[in-house]
Amino acid sequence: MSDHYPWLACVLGTCLLVGCTQSSDAPEVLIPDQAQATSQRLNIEQRQVLFTGEHLTAFDSRADDRTAYVEEFSHYLHQQGGLHRTVQALRQKLKLTPTQILVLGSAQNPNFDSRSFSLMEFPLNNLFANANDLTINHIRTLKTAPKLEKGEVENTAQYQQRIKTQQEAIKLLTRHMQVDLGRIEDALNFLARNISIEVNNELEGNFVGYDADSQIMQLVVAQTIYQSNGNVIRSLNLSFKIKPDAAKRLLDDLRNAMDTRYSLGFIFDFRDGYLALNKVLIYRTNPLSFPGDEQVAALIVPEHMQLLQYAMEHGEKTGDATLLYDFPINQLLPFEFGLENYGKRASMQNKFVEESTASFESEPEELGGDIVNDEMPEQDVEAYL
Repeated sequence: MSDHYPWLACVLGTCLLVGCTQSSDAPEVLIPDQAQATSQRLNIEQRQVLFTGEHLTAFDSRADDRTAYVEEFSHYLHQQGGLHRTVQALRQKLKLTPTQILVLGSAQNPNFDSRSFSLMEFPLNNLFANANDLTINHIRTLKTAPKLEKGEVENTAQYQQRIKTQQEAIKLLTRHMQVDLGRIEDALNFLARNISIEVNNELEGNFVGYDADSQIMQLVVAQTIYQSNGNVIRSLNLSFKIKPDAAKRLLDDLRNAMDTRYSLGFIFDFRDGYLALNKVLIYRTNPLSFPGDEQVAALIVPEHMQLLQYAMEHGEKTGDATLLYDFPINQLLPFEFGLENYGKRASMQNKFVEESTASFESEPEELGGDIVNDEMPEQDVEAYL
């Protein structure tokens, strides 16, 4: 069959990855011991189903603009290594539940990859809406039959029968497709560009510091945004509670990273179609290690987390910061995943951020505050250091 219909193997394999089961029960996560983790494939969690693809229609053709990136996404889903394995490995190390989503993003160059969306700017760039659309377009593309050319010695009746056979085969293979939380997590990671921590690159405003009196650590991750009307610097500012001994270890790690790479990831809780930012992950990667060997450096609940923007002059930031977004912790974010918001990326743009923005002076040592988050004890941060 594969000789005549090579696309069937692709559809069938992706169908298994998208999900063709009828059950939506979510069992407890199983965490393998170290020996199992190094000798076996990662366990696959059964995640909550958001919607089925039963009533999704095929595109008129695979040349439809909405099929963009679907082929790349299919390749990503089939990967046993790379970012896909990293996410699954860290999920198990963190013992995340099936209703939690881990988003790390990949290390793509923003100047050459138009597909990627900066993870630290997800409230501004429609990452959620694009991920939602991608999971739906993925199913619609799989339901779309490739165009068949009429054979030179094939009569019209034979040609039409071949088209009908193709359509029936696709319908059979895709009838139970569904999108669960795992697929939403896949789409978010596939589209997102990761957040690299480079505290020694002070030119853009990267910074890490600690106030021993309040036991608050301040971490600033900044990047230059290249625009035709003038470049700007955007920075993610986090402050969180941490005890002095643990703070010293983390400061040493971040400031003396050498070849070790530190990055940020976000852990979201899923509640009735919406995501809520639950924790921020700091993880480290050794360039000589394999995907899946990444280690957790710290798991924190920020007391404050803000996205700021600065103007640039002569390659350096200048003036006061403009507050672009104040991240709510453990509160539902204003985007509902599912079929209802399919194709509504434009109308979602202003959901996160109100039209008014605040301009204020902010230096690293001034940020922090004295609010204690009772939802995560200090020792939870230290346990991973």
